[in-house]
Formats: sequence, C-alpha cells, structure tokens
Amino acid sequence: MTSRPTTEIPRGDIARNCYDEDGKALISHTYILSVALGLIPNAAINNKFGKNSDIDIGSVPEDIWSGGGLYNFLSAPTTLFIASENTNDNALGSGARVLNLQLLDENYTTQSVNVTMNGQSSVTVSGGTYLRCNRMSIILAGSGEENAGEIDLGYGANSSGSLANRVGMIEAGINQTLQTFYTVPVGKTACVLGWGGSLNLAAGATNRDCQLSLRVRPFGETFQVKRWTSIVSDGQNPFDDGFNVALKITAKTDVVMRAESVSDDDTNISGNYDLLITDI
Repeated sequence: MTSRPTTEIPRGDIARNCYDEDGKALISHTYILSVALGLIPNAAINNKFGKNSDIDIGSVPEDIWSGGGLYNFLSAPTTLFIASENTNDNALGSGARVLNLQLLDENYTTQSVNVTMNGQSSVTVSGGTYLRCNRMSIILAGSGEENAGEIDLGYGANSSGSLANRVGMIEAGINQTLQTFYTVPVGKTACVLGWGGSLNLAAGATNRDCQLSLRVRPFGETFQVKRWTSIVSDGQNPFDDGFNVALKITAKTDVVMRAESVSDDDTNISGNYDLLITDI
C-alpha cells in the first residue's frame, strides 16, 4: 500500500521538500526553485502580500489590503477605470506613467492590460469587462520613479482621482498593489504552500494582539476559514508558517487574509502567502 507523503518545511524559506516513507523526495527544493525561475512548463510561483495599516476594534473584520475594510469582490463583469489623486501621474509626468494590470475577464481568464495614466481623469481599462484584479504595478514612471499619488482601480464617480467604488489601489510611492486577495484563473489549480504575517506596533505602543485568518471561497460557495492564528506582538514577532500538506484551491476560487479581531485601534497588520500554480 502506498503511504501518504509527509512534508518537511524549512521555516522562512520557500523551499518545500516532500518525502515518502523511504526518504525519497517527491517535490524538492530544486523543483520549487526551477518553477520560480521559469524552467518548468505550465507552472508558476506567486507570492501574495499586503497590509492594512489602520484597523480598529470596532471595524473588524477587515481584509489585509491597502484599501481597508472588507474587500468587495465584483459579482458581475464590470467596465473598470484608472485614476490618480495626483496630476503628476500622467503620460509625460514625473510620477506614474504606465500601469500593468493582471485581471480576470468574464470567463476568469487572465488578461494582462497596460494603461497609460492621465492624472486625476478616469482612464478606461481596455479590452472589455472584468471580474477580478490580482495585481497592479507601475512599469513606467517619470523622474520621480514612483507614483506621486494614490492610484485607484474601480468604477463610479470620480472625485479628484478617487473612485467611488474601488476594486484595487496603489498607495502613493509604492508602485504596486499591497493586497492579499487572489482569485485562481480558469484552467489553473493553485496550492498554498504557507502563510505569514506580522503585527506592527504604533509609536509609543508596547504590546498588541490580533486574530488572523486565511479564508478560501470556492466558486459558488461562501468563504471558509482554512487557517487561524493569534499574534501577540511587541513589534518583534512575525510568524512564518509552512504547511505540512499544501492547501489545494481550484479554479475561480477566491483567497484572502483577514483580521478577525484586534486589541487596539490603529492596528497595522501585514500578511503574505505563497502559491504554486499549475495548469489543470
């Protein structure tokens, strides 16, 4: 009878070494590294990371992303727009000039779309309508080498570059999204290899704690807790938890890290997780 593989995971490293009972490597560090280097066809590594820098006792639960609050996943394909709160983020400006968006269309197929900024004015994201944004990053900037203002992806009314319904955002000077939500594209399967995070103390604070979860929503279902942890921090206690058995998630599944409770107002939490993504 074939034994169930076990997993040894070096903490703080993306290396994952899976062995059978005879010590034979089933998935080695070399395989994961080869995937990361693009040497393995139809496979990729994706590190998701984000932060929420202002979580209050009365506002939880909140998802871990720059926009704060619970993230609003789109329920229908939507025409999206890009705008910045700073006029220097434009095609010839000193700030962000061109963004790349990793989107999922109405069929959950990945679409890579470039958008040229036009300051505080809304720019339509070309190519049709979209259901998800898995990442945004600035690929071309002016002399400032970074986005001068907060950049919103969304729809609805535009107030000086801030969109009424935000789907994604890039904080000023960051050059890419900080968001722990992700949706598996159609035709793909993902495995969560591990997760981590930290609770960052505000100036003058000596100790804080929070409850943090990793939630997964299979297509057509509801969000389910797959991992839960408590962080008690004096500012020096990040956690990095490799999974003994990788968490498999199927196509069209949503994933997010969520702050379930905090001990103090103005709590700042960072989170991350590693994905191995393969073709079905």
